[in-house]
Amino acid sequence: MAVKLTPRLAQLAAMVRTPYPHIWDCCCDHGYLGMTLLARPCGGIVHFVDVVPELMQQLECQLQRFFPRSDGGAEGAQWQSHCDDVGQLTLPPTDVPQLLLIAGVGGELTAELVTAVLAANPEQPLEFLLCPVRHQYPLRQQLIQLGLKCLDEQLIEDNRRYYEILHLSTESGMELTPTGNVMWDFGDPMHQRYLQQVIAHYQRLALGHPAQCLPILTAYQSLLSNV
Repeated sequence: MAVKLTPRLAQLAAMVRTPYPHIWDCCCDHGYLGMTLLARPCGGIVHFVDVVPELMQQLECQLQRFFPRSDGGAEGAQWQSHCDDVGQLTLPPTDVPQLLLIAGVGGELTAELVTAVLAANPEQPLEFLLCPVRHQYPLRQQLIQLGLKCLDEQLIEDNRRYYEILHLSTESGMELTPTGNVMWDFGDPMHQRYLQQVIAHYQRLALGHPAQCLPILTAYQSLLSNV
């Protein structure tokens, strides 16, 4: 099945570079990202998870059509669908990391889901590929408190909106920072526009909430010395 992905979803798919025993496409909506990975194949089981029954019924029909279970799907790849709350997932035990994809929801909900998954699956080696639509700074703060490490991070522009993509691990990696580290290319005009947009956003917020927002504003303004 050939799916035309948006630049955001294409970047997410490109960042899945190694096989995983289980990939969880969480809040999967129409399942385009998971189906793209299923068609590669990715080497394990792709799980499609969403809490909306109608979406999951439609998606399962698509999966049965393009990746029928009778022949194992694309070159032996497998899939499962789950009409469930991501925060309630109990993952099968594995010795190597499983990957959870969470994209298209706000930073607050993303933090809640990651926190719940970690609490429900202690001691499990896990990786997360996250692409929140807003509230990146408080999300990063929460992820740091959870002890997650950074494997990679990218900044992408899609339909005039900017997205930070975080690839994180419960095991090893770089230190995660509240304002981002390796994602920045300050010679790229797109990155400069995004930084100016974030600074302008927190300048507005700081007018009404100075105690909360001025430290965040200062942290982003300190990045201007790199431009």
